[in-house]
Amino acid sequence: MVTKEQFAEIINTVIAFNKELDRWDDFGIDLFNLPLGDITARMSELTYTNLFTDEGIDWINWWLYEKPALFKGEADNQAYDENNNVIPTDTIDDLWNIVEKYRK
Repeated sequence: MVTKEQFAEIINTVIAFNKELDRWDDFGIDLFNLPLGDITARMSELTYTNLFTDEGIDWINWWLYEKPALFKGEADNQAYDENNNVIPTDTIDDLWNIVEKYRK
């Protein structure tokens, strides 16, 4: 079972990789649409599916790719519980608090 520390390392590595993709994209080189993108997406999928249920994976993907604001200057997206209260999602620790119960 993945630990909080291992989870944080995985998420920080994905964030660093995504920033590197963005850096290359700034030079007009879209690495994600090359086979490299498919390979890394598959590695993430294999990692996540071995560690978390589908609901946990949905939370991780939302946090990485949907929570951040689409445009600079906009606020990040928020998650809400069934009572319309904001779920804390600002940090990796917050994300861990959500996905911990979905570990395999």
